[in-house]
Amino acid sequence: MAKISVIIPCFNVENYLDECVMSVINQSLKDIEIILVNDGSVDKTLKIIRKYEKKDNRVKVIDQKNQGLSASRNHALELATGEYIIFLDSDDYISEGSLEEIYDKASKNKLDVLYYDADSFFESEKLEQEKSEYKNYYKRKEEYSEVYSGQQLFSLMRNKGEYRASACMQAVKLDFIKNNKIKFIEGIIHEDECYSLEVCLYAKKASHLKKNIYMRRMRDDSIMTSTKSLKRSFGYFKTITSIATYIDSTVEEEYFNYFYNYIRSLQKSSVKYFIECNNKKEISNFIDNLSYMDRYFYKLMIETLADSEKKLKDKDNEIKKLNEKLKKQNSIKYLLKQRIKNKVKKIKKFIKKDIKISVIIPVYNCEKYLKTCLDSLMNQTLKEIEIICVDDESSDKSYSILKEYAKKDNRFRIYKQKHSNAGNARNLGMKKARGKYLLFLDSDDYFDKNLCLKTYTAAKNNNAEIVLFSAVKFNEQTKEKEKLHVLLDKAVVPLNEIYSSDSIAPYLYKSSSSAPWSKLFEKKFIDKNNIKFQSLPNSNDVFFTRLSFSLAKRFYAIDEKLVNYRVNHGTNTQACKHREPLAFINAYLKLKKELEKRNLFDKYYQSYLNTLFCEITYNYNSTNTEEAKMKIVKYLKDKGLKELGIDNFDKKLIYEEKKYNDFCKILDIK
Repeated sequence: MAKISVIIPCFNVENYLDECVMSVINQSLKDIEIILVNDGSVDKTLKIIRKYEKKDNRVKVIDQKNQGLSASRNHALELATGEYIIFLDSDDYISEGSLEEIYDKASKNKLDVLYYDADSFFESEKLEQEKSEYKNYYKRKEEYSEVYSGQQLFSLMRNKGEYRASACMQAVKLDFIKNNKIKFIEGIIHEDECYSLEVCLYAKKASHLKKNIYMRRMRDDSIMTSTKSLKRSFGYFKTITSIATYIDSTVEEEYFNYFYNYIRSLQKSSVKYFIECNNKKEISNFIDNLSYMDRYFYKLMIETLADSEKKLKDKDNEIKKLNEKLKKQNSIKYLLKQRIKNKVKKIKKFIKKDIKISVIIPVYNCEKYLKTCLDSLMNQTLKEIEIICVDDESSDKSYSILKEYAKKDNRFRIYKQKHSNAGNARNLGMKKARGKYLLFLDSDDYFDKNLCLKTYTAAKNNNAEIVLFSAVKFNEQTKEKEKLHVLLDKAVVPLNEIYSSDSIAPYLYKSSSSAPWSKLFEKKFIDKNNIKFQSLPNSNDVFFTRLSFSLAKRFYAIDEKLVNYRVNHGTNTQACKHREPLAFINAYLKLKKELEKRNLFDKYYQSYLNTLFCEITYNYNSTNTEEAKMKIVKYLKDKGLKELGIDNFDKKLIYEEKKYNDFCKILDIK
């Protein structure tokens, strides 16, 4: 594998090609590949690049029909093998020794992307005077030499007015591009905008080399200096519509305004270039040739922004006249536009009102099982759901998988948080949720296709605040399944009928475990009572579930095995409990305090007491180091029993003698 792949699309550049290619061939870094793409040139371009292919075995040539810059780059990306990718336009060149400097910094810091600067040079003095603003445009005054996330570095550069979207001013890791499925939008100009924004959005490690690596030629017939046209306007529009659908769920909150303002600036540029086209016939023909969906949204964007600017008033009137003209000239197209408009209204209505369930999934380093999980949700028979996935700063390919699903199904909403725990991820998911009900599921499990439909139907038909259901335990090693009885204790819970917490008060917590993934919660009930998950490395669901049970007045239970709970694979929080063996005690201490605050502790004390016997025994036995076991015993003996309120109680309250005896044995209580 080469260290760097240099991709050079070529179209009718016979006068500049030698200088460009030789600047790469003569680099001090020799372990490179050079991919030259002839994009249907009609001059001597193909003959020249074939010459280099024969002379240097590092040169690879792609010959294709004219498809444009984006298609050329995408084609080359499919064939590239270098560790890092650099794009070079065929009328430009790179400075001596630059590839070695780029690779040294990028590889040393294991960067996803390294930005660098450019120097502009002009083919004529006249052009230099006309385009004087480009003399230093690509030279950043500031140095951003530390390693940042892509979003952080984008925000820093935007804050200083130094973000540049040029794909030719960044070296990007090839694996990063492929894992995030980043490509150039084909058939437009300003194709760098969307590509570069996606790189910023997803890069975990980004930095900047303050050096003029790239030498950009300013010439009369280049894209940079050509007459402004509708194609420019439309190019910005396609960037906006391609990225705006998921940018709000991808950007971290502290950087959101920088990305939002940038998108707004692209919108204004799109309108500006539209205004500069004064040819009514050209406007009419151009819009007529767009797809119906692009046509509708493009016009909608132009009209919306035009309304807010007095200087665009005349052009706005032109658009309105154009609409009337299209309406009269082609009633079929007009009707199709109206259908699209109605469809958009339905989509907006769905987004705002008709989401029945918000499925919330914390994700952390689960690439092995994640697709199975997401497929089982994407194929749910109840379609009116949203699937909120919160990545807990995974270091594997989990986040890339999430983005892949978000691109193919708009019900997926993807968020990121700095690494903490599942409790914080679930809280973020609740904050973003728009559904009437909440399902908290785990990313290593998979689900019956009727999970959402059956739980929603039970909740809606019975006006339930919590719906209980069952699951099967799937052993990853043996591939065997068995029912999980702790999720639904049928000796306590009346099936298929409404019951309250009061009606089973002595056995309330025995009715089901604290696992949130076997329950459906009404969002209004959760919000009203301000119930949140704890920020704990394990047992973060205890407080949420137990408190919800204590406050709910309308339960409904269905004896349906709707979750496949994966065990014995060594990656979940249960397998790592020995690192924080006292977390479950912290959870019950918080529960006790909250129940006391709400005057509910005495009411549910018997259930609380017997549940603690079980929990202490379970956590002691499932903790896999002696050191962790001793921490549990020592804490409970020293002060834990008293703090938990189980040091002195009436023995008549014990309803599970075996569990109590196991508890006594662990603590050596006679």
